[in-house]
Amino acid sequence: MRKLLIIIALMTFVLKASADVCVDSVASDGTRYLYCSYENTNTTDDNGINLMAISCKANKTDTTYMLSFILTQKYVFYSVPNKGKAYIKDVEGSIDSLVSVSSFGQHFLGNISEISPKYIIPKSAIPLIGKGVVKIRLELSKGYYDIEAENFNTEALQKQILDIERYLNGLKPKVDLLKGF
Repeated sequence: MRKLLIIIALMTFVLKASADVCVDSVASDGTRYLYCSYENTNTTDDNGINLMAISCKANKTDTTYMLSFILTQKYVFYSVPNKGKAYIKDVEGSIDSLVSVSSFGQHFLGNISEISPKYIIPKSAIPLIGKGVVKIRLELSKGYYDIEAENFNTEALQKQILDIERYLNGLKPKVDLLKGF
């Protein structure tokens, strides 16, 4: 009975750990794109909805990880500059910088502004995410935007990196669409 419970617990962990990759596609040139589901970074006093996720672009020669955000605020007029910086700090206080893929201007949904910046995660920053991120700072056209550890689940980012690596190594869950239907 104990072995059965351990097996069920492990299967549950593997299934939950593999649930974050929501898109796994391959382009005609063989480039593979993996996108994880967005993690909520809201605090109770935020006016908007703020989300982040890790994605990956892989080909035969290189793998590039990106950290993507969807930031919405009420009556705020910001953008992310071209090659804008983002900084991540791990639990040991180490800091690494990320660079935006391009400039990201805002667009409006009524009185809510939204920007969706994406930052390339350098290979040196992957271990920082593995240790646990305690703070992220995004450079904006008018200052910066901080996301503190209490506003997001650092384990979710760690899990997303592991998920993507699992998928790249061919270890992805088989989904039975008829199970429980």
